[in-house]
Amino acid sequence: MAEARIDEVAANVFRIASDVPGFSFNQYLIAADEPLLWHTGQRMLHAATRAAIARVLDPASLRWIGFSHYEA
Repeated sequence: MAEARIDEVAANVFRIASDVPGFSFNQYLIAADEPLLWHTGQRMLHAATRAAIARVLDPASLRWIGFSHYEA
């Protein structure tokens, strides 16, 4: 399983970074009244991304998921 790093890059804005050979996937979590996850990463990264989110908030509390592109 890929490991995900999570870093607060601004107040209540977290970058979740997962490295795979030759590439890095980044998702952004905004911890707000209605939490938002911007991008989800690939299916193989689900467990690591969910675990990273859980370090900040209950994943079940996510209210929004946003995407800007759909390759993969």
